[in-house]
Amino acid sequence: MKKIICLFLFATALQANARKIVVGSTAAIIEAGIQAKPGDTLLIQKGIYNNCKLLISAKGTAIQPIVFMAQMPGSVHF
Repeated sequence: MKKIICLFLFATALQANARKIVVGSTAAIIEAGIQAKPGDTLLIQKGIYNNCKLLISAKGTAIQPIVFMAQMPGSVHF
């Protein structure tokens, strides 16, 4: 039982530091990817992102990935 409680507290502590970062331009996506910490989620605003070259070097982990996702499902197009 102690292991379960410790694991829950550890997971809760990890989530407490996670941030949701809203981005709305190619430059903002790249900058947020650079600044992102493990556990962060980057929410990309609705739009069509034409002629962009994204090179992201974010450093998440298996336990705390860095997630890039549309703020509204189906609303982001590259």
